[in-house]
Amino acid sequence: SRSSTAFHTTLEDVNSEIEILLSRPVMEQAADAILAEQGPAAARKPSSPIGALIDGFKTFCADIGLVPEVEAREKLILHLATQMTVEPVPMSNIVELSYTNFSVNAAASYVNHVLDAYLEHHARVHSDEGAYGFFSAQAAEYQLQLEPVQQALTDFKVANDGGDLSLQESL
Repeated sequence: SRSSTAFHTTLEDVNSEIEILLSRPVMEQAADAILAEQGPAAARKPSSPIGALIDGFKTFCADIGLVPEVEAREKLILHLATQMTVEPVPMSNIVELSYTNFSVNAAASYVNHVLDAYLEHHARVHSDEGAYGFFSAQAAEYQLQLEPVQQALTDFKVANDGGDLSLQESL
């Protein structure tokens, strides 16, 4: 006889996950990752032609002193929080995260950064802090072990006319 464990997910559980997904800490972490990857210009990229018009109007209003100037990080956090939509998929424990942008690459990047931040935040909220700390420390240790191996491989390839891996990764 086979034993199985059934997990029952309630609507409250799904709604809790939606709240975590759209929470300020998740949006802050996603914005920080986007800014680290793309620079401050990421906060100024409009999501549509209408968005560009609205952003221009907001900048004009800030320039003439009608509204306070908002820093790039805060602008991106607000943008993510207002433009990401999350809907529960009926009759399931799945949620659908969507974001619209006229750049498919930007949309995918933003959604992926929000999901990465959500997964990390979810792990912290729902797991034992000791386990999270342990796995974080293990990941950092393995990263430190990986770096000299990658450098040795790069040195070997360069020495044998195979090219520089760090240059290949940046392309």
